[in-house]
Amino acid sequence: MAQNSEPTAQEIALSVYTSIRQDDRPETIAIQLVQAIKHFRYNCPRINEYQLYHQQPNMAVLKVSCLAAPVYGISVASNGYISVYGGNGMLAPVKREDGRIYAFKADGSLEPEVTPALRHYLDQGLEKVRMGDDNNTFYMSVAISILGFVALASSFMWIRSWRRMSQAKAYNSTIPSAIKDELLEESTMIREKIFKHPTGIYIAQGRRGKRRLFHSFLPAWLYKKFSIKFREMANLPRPDDLEEEDY
Repeated sequence: MAQNSEPTAQEIALSVYTSIRQDDRPETIAIQLVQAIKHFRYNCPRINEYQLYHQQPNMAVLKVSCLAAPVYGISVASNGYISVYGGNGMLAPVKREDGRIYAFKADGSLEPEVTPALRHYLDQGLEKVRMGDDNNTFYMSVAISILGFVALASSFMWIRSWRRMSQAKAYNSTIPSAIKDELLEESTMIREKIFKHPTGIYIAQGRRGKRRLFHSFLPAWLYKKFSIKFREMANLPRPDDLEEEDY
């Protein structure tokens, strides 16, 4: 009788990549991510949440938070490539501004994006409209107000990010090689060809030897590994904008 063999790393990579491209159920993707992490001998009893951090036509990068373990990074590509890294605190927790977060309950089911209380008010409002209740205006006002608040908060975050980027560009339009040399001399190498400056700037050297600046570790690692210029610092921030970030 044939023995069941565990899937190879390439098979796991293609399974995760295909599920993401086909927009499969988050519960299915979560199971595949646990399988990927365990394949590389990392500890992940179950997933608390995951986030599709970055996606290109042939590649996807995810951040995964496991129960009782730091955040992992998982990169998969259409050619069967897979890389699992982190789990030692080098990656920062998932942030809502970086993309949608899929959170899971203890039984493995997906946490709803809308809280039960909000869903209760929305359902009541719709029911009152269908029944022609005199109070339907109140319920609709509550629903519209809540949804408007969510939209306003999202707009505020986008405007804040855009303003910071604009201010940085106004301060300096280029980063001369001499400045990069100076920053590199003051930096500490934390990984091969990846350096961290005391101000929190990450400097990564690509395959062709070109140096790029980033605000966090993961984009720097992607540039060093794949020459992907994701969230590159096109301009040098003003001194009062520099702050420590621990990715």
